[in-house]
Amino acid sequence: MLTLSAARGLIASLAAANAPIEVPLVEALGLILAEPVSADVDQPTCAAAACAGYAVRSGTTVPGTSLHVVDEVPGEPADFGAGDHNYSPEIELGPDETVRVERGGCLPLGTDAILGENDFIVCEGSEAGFGEVGRPRLIRVGREVTSGWNVTPRGFHLRAGDEVARAGSRVQLSMMGLLASQGAVHPLCRKRARVAVLAVGDDLVGPGEAPILDRRRNASGTAVVTACLARGATAHDLGVVATSEVDAAFSRALAASVVVILGPAREDFEEALERLGVEPMITGLAFEPGGGQVRYGVVRDESGIATNHVFQASDAPIAATALATLVIGPLIDRLHGAGSGVVEIVLASLTSPPPATGEVDCAWPARLEVALDGRLCANPIASRGCDDLAAFAAADAWILLPAGSGPWEAGDVVAVESMLPGRVAS
Repeated sequence: MLTLSAARGLIASLAAANAPIEVPLVEALGLILAEPVSADVDQPTCAAAACAGYAVRSGTTVPGTSLHVVDEVPGEPADFGAGDHNYSPEIELGPDETVRVERGGCLPLGTDAILGENDFIVCEGSEAGFGEVGRPRLIRVGREVTSGWNVTPRGFHLRAGDEVARAGSRVQLSMMGLLASQGAVHPLCRKRARVAVLAVGDDLVGPGEAPILDRRRNASGTAVVTACLARGATAHDLGVVATSEVDAAFSRALAASVVVILGPAREDFEEALERLGVEPMITGLAFEPGGGQVRYGVVRDESGIATNHVFQASDAPIAATALATLVIGPLIDRLHGAGSGVVEIVLASLTSPPPATGEVDCAWPARLEVALDGRLCANPIASRGCDDLAAFAAADAWILLPAGSGPWEAGDVVAVESMLPGRVAS
């Protein structure tokens, strides 16, 4: 019987990161980069307007000077009534000319400053067009400006060659715009882990079937598959398998690198796994919920590397969710290349006391909340037992309680781990 921490360490030591593979950027969300991504262009790619206004030469712009507004692409007639300003950054302005540039637009050749809305005055009677869509033909400089006024220099945010994402970092939603802007449309990531989940039992039916007589719905398979998908794995629910079909089902499941078998430990299970070359590594966890029923083994290739990680655990939904989030989740991260099994544990204040623990470590379901003073708080879920799915449905984290700890009081600080990666509080 291993503690949760010891089991995590053992599993991480047996798991090698998956091979790298190029993936389309839109499919890379949640994966781990196998090599760093560097910028291939400056950002911005040119000196750009930091606000909407008029591009000018700072050295020849004197307060009180009148400037003619140029609004045309060379060779095309100006259209002062158009909704969009029509100019090319390649036009070269005369000393008494200016052009309207929207925020983020490139400055025309020779200009080095932007007159913002408070830096100029529209000359009376110079408006063109109709109503509010008209734009001035003539403006008067209202203040002296220096080079770089209201300008974002080329490469201000990034320089070509800068590292924008390091190897080993997870591709997050907030990174997508950055990677796309730098042409990283096929990043090299660690290949997604494949997980196969099956439940064994003649008394089980699928979640969409009616549980008549003494039958039970297989709720655990859905919980495990969902937890694995949240970690970025490709997860397959192989459904319910009759006890007479375990050999064929287990063999089929070993096409995946991670196999989860839900159902009470049985001698015929162990014999079937032994025939398939599964080497037992863990025969139970000193951990609740359901840790005592967890079995773990590996299948090795000719060089001794573990190619398959096989778990057998209780088909109770809450225990299966604990296994999926606290044990299998870190394994998936490891297969995806996220270091050596490091997990995201944070500290939170208890809003109410959970029960004291017994002789084994315990994960107590909780809901994370942020108090008005900014403290992260863990609200233990009141439960009527280990099968109280209605109460468990409100949880989004586990309070990790060491064996023999407690009694606890509101305000005590405890370690918590989110059920979903990267999500600390809702």
